[in-house]
Amino acid sequence: MNTENESWPPEFDEAKRERVLKHVMWYYADRDVATALQDDLVTFPGAPERDSMALGNVAAKCAGASVTLWTTIIDLHLDELERLRLDKVQPSEKLADYDDIAEALTVQIWPEHLASGIPNPIARVDLAETRTLLTLDQSAESRPVSREEASHWGRSDEELIEAGLANLERRLEPVEREMDFGLSATVRILMADPPMDCYLAACVLWLERISDTVGTHGALVSVTNRDMLIAYPIDGVDVTKAITGMIPLVKKAVAERPHPISDNVYWRRPDGSFVLIETTVVDDQVEVQLPDDFARLLHYLDGE
Repeated sequence: MNTENESWPPEFDEAKRERVLKHVMWYYADRDVATALQDDLVTFPGAPERDSMALGNVAAKCAGASVTLWTTIIDLHLDELERLRLDKVQPSEKLADYDDIAEALTVQIWPEHLASGIPNPIARVDLAETRTLLTLDQSAESRPVSREEASHWGRSDEELIEAGLANLERRLEPVEREMDFGLSATVRILMADPPMDCYLAACVLWLERISDTVGTHGALVSVTNRDMLIAYPIDGVDVTKAITGMIPLVKKAVAERPHPISDNVYWRRPDGSFVLIETTVVDDQVEVQLPDDFARLLHYLDGE
């Protein structure tokens, strides 16, 4: 049996316990690992090499955080347990030469506060309050790559991240859904099928090459979850209406879907850079504080 503390936090009611258990089941279902519950332990039918697992420690981590972050906290916790388990079976060796791992390089967008807990990652900032992390996709596992691991590859951080993005662009096939808010353009929701769905949010970094997602003046975008991206191409003057229409959709995705990243909305400029658009919800009304250059754009569009 896994020796993890089996006691649940005293403030956890049945609804909170069910939420944690649901996310744990999601985690293993995504990896095609069968699980079952037995006396508050997660067991693995058909896999006797795996220990049963109590959830006290991960529940304690969740107890000190917002519910919207629980999925990510649980994923990170279980990722670490999986790495420890695999190391016992087959101890990790030094990563191979660059040519041997180049095709396995990938990129994920993480919430800033979680990325800050990763020791010395290869990362950059593309969207405010998030981090773009270099990750390695091997043996059905994706994990951040540290500078120590990559020190012998002879590539800069930027070169490695761009290589990971190029790999994803070749392999990812986003599925598009449309939502009509009665505006001049259609809100587009991008998703992807497993196992590539965990990388979907990174599509925001090559959005201009995805049909009908970027307009003449850029796009409104939100990277709500690892497997979901919302975009609205900017061509007309109804941008503020688009923002207020997107916000409930964005907040619902962050609150209810697995792997939340951010409920921010950004202006994706025509040059590919991103500007955070400050929004608040007061008495069910969305208030938008536009950046100066974005406000100038709207004034220009209004005069056309």
